[in-house]
Amino acid sequence: MLIYAHLLRIMINKQDKLLKAAIIGLGNQTFNDHIPSLLRRNDVIISVVCDVKKQALDFFCDKYSELSRNVKKYTNFEKIPLSDIDFVIVSLPHDEYFEIIKILVANGIPFVKEKPFARNIEEMKKILSLPGIEKCCFVCSQRRYSSLYVEARKVIRQVGKPYLFSACYKLKIQDPHKGWRGNSLKAGGGCLIDMGYHIIDQLLWWFGEPEKIFVSKSNLAVPKVKEYAEDTSLISFKYSNGLHGSIILSRSTAEKKEEYELVGSKAQINGDKKSLVLRDKKGNVLLNLSIDESSEMIDNQLDFFIKRIRGKRCFSDILSQHKKNMEFIDRCYKVASS
Repeated sequence: MLIYAHLLRIMINKQDKLLKAAIIGLGNQTFNDHIPSLLRRNDVIISVVCDVKKQALDFFCDKYSELSRNVKKYTNFEKIPLSDIDFVIVSLPHDEYFEIIKILVANGIPFVKEKPFARNIEEMKKILSLPGIEKCCFVCSQRRYSSLYVEARKVIRQVGKPYLFSACYKLKIQDPHKGWRGNSLKAGGGCLIDMGYHIIDQLLWWFGEPEKIFVSKSNLAVPKVKEYAEDTSLISFKYSNGLHGSIILSRSTAEKKEEYELVGSKAQINGDKKSLVLRDKKGNVLLNLSIDESSEMIDNQLDFFIKRIRGKRCFSDILSQHKKNMEFIDRCYKVASS
């Protein structure tokens, strides 16, 4: 039904009221999150898709056979007629972003970029130095757009004096050394900059930057391979107000899991992408919220971006958030290597 509704919008787009979107990079994130989110909107049409791999374009055509008939397809980004595009979704291996970002910014095309902001501080500075970057660049940070995470942040005051925050994010990847994500140079690092980016963004959003940190990392999940990006990392931290805690990250465990806990003098919060529970010290439930679809945060994030570009508002505040994320991640890698 989503695809047929999308085709109908293309047919009635006589006055160019709809925004035309281009998608660059047809990986799992695009198929699982971005395309479905675009198709759920009634004010956007997908007009262009691009991927250097023809197999990816073929897969798109097979998965969205009706839709693909009205979508232009490219294997070379530079051949896309950007004058016909209102915004772009870019989801690529981390080392392939910069040249594309540079062209989009030069042409004044707003775009959604998957996290991380950059592979390292040096690349971040290059991106921020591009004239007009604040008018175009939106970087994903999904949890900020989740109603559950927003509500959790509001009820933090009900826990009393918070003294313990812990988070755990684990994935079940059998070969964490393979592909570009296993290459530190291409990815910018392993689970710390990739998976950790989500939790670090949450931590800084809720509490600011910790005063003290201890960080360790390892790549021991594949003993026969010595050199690949870290598959496991632990971040311990402490704030000057007494709050302390830890973040556990791993790309190679027996099950996928993501959850967090905040404990205070009066109550505690337990949550994840689909639930939020607030309990008092006796265990009585004070608040219990849940959502069926984790796609809510994806949709809210896209909605935020589209409202910004329709209102011709810049993304300076978003870039500032991600600059802080990158600076903290850089600090973590330095501590882990010391």
